[in-house]
Amino acid sequence: MSHFTNKITSDIKKFMMAVGQAVDWFLITNKNGIIEYANESVERITGYKTDEILGKTPAIWKSDKYNKEFYKVLWDTISSGQPYRNIILNRKKDGEIFYLDQSISPIRDENGEIIYFVSTGKDITENKKLEDKLNYLYHYDIMTGLPNRTQFCRKITQEIDSAELEKKILALVIIDIKKFIFVNETFGTEFGDMVLKVIGNRLCKIVGEENIVSRIGGDEFGIILKDIKKLEDIFIYIEKILKSTEKPIKIEKQEVILAMSIGISIYPNDGMNMKQLLSNAEIALSQAKRNPSFKYMFYGKHMNLDAKNFLIMENKLLKAFKQNKFTVFYQPYFNLADKRLQGFEALI
Repeated sequence: MSHFTNKITSDIKKFMMAVGQAVDWFLITNKNGIIEYANESVERITGYKTDEILGKTPAIWKSDKYNKEFYKVLWDTISSGQPYRNIILNRKKDGEIFYLDQSISPIRDENGEIIYFVSTGKDITENKKLEDKLNYLYHYDIMTGLPNRTQFCRKITQEIDSAELEKKILALVIIDIKKFIFVNETFGTEFGDMVLKVIGNRLCKIVGEENIVSRIGGDEFGIILKDIKKLEDIFIYIEKILKSTEKPIKIEKQEVILAMSIGISIYPNDGMNMKQLLSNAEIALSQAKRNPSFKYMFYGKHMNLDAKNFLIMENKLLKAFKQNKFTVFYQPYFNLADKRLQGFEALI
């Protein structure tokens, strides 16, 4: 009997040594969630010493990333005697978030009553960081930080769905930098990369946060203009884009002036889905690149005519302004109740 007891004691010691020094998380709480045991990995992962953990609840590393319903589901599951598994975000002692692939199992006594909960887990923080990085690289251009072509196509679909519900129009704009290869050949690819960053930043400033800018190719950028109240707004955006991107770009001691070709398609006129809209914008871009007299082309012919008329009107207005051909007239308006002058309307 003594030999049998000694063997059990020896086995328990071996088990406790194995658990205590295991790479994975191992934690035991009583039925009320009070921590009664934590192995070395819990210390290593959380940054808390064992004496800081014992007697506390797992709320000590609560991340505030979950609502009350999340914890209710967890406790309802294990309190009913069922195991619970999930990837849970927790917070270390220094405030840093860590990801734990965690399982919680109820332990019953000989009467079937739950007396303990055993939590085992694996720290997958580095795996999660790698996953997030790969996901970022899949959806974003690492050099400019802008959405890439994959993300751009996804955004087009999302914005088409939104525009359909709200009965709005969208403009899809594809911008190509003319002869950008000569920039790389003359100044080097590192200089060319910096130029692309400048162009990306300028586009973001011009169209604002309400619209979407992406880098969709080597020297191509895409824009989703969703802040469109009327078709004339598109002309204004395009003119601003051209004026901004064709300003001189100074990097260190070098200066370059670039020219752009732009293709534009409009939802719903030129396509009802992402593929149609993108394809038609690229067709319009191809036409603009072949036609040196036009910096931008619309897929729809009537829009090109409207754009031409808009430019003619803009040029005439600018010319008239420079030549002082505007005259201002002030038309008074009155309060009908007391016949008193209220102000003036300025007419040109």
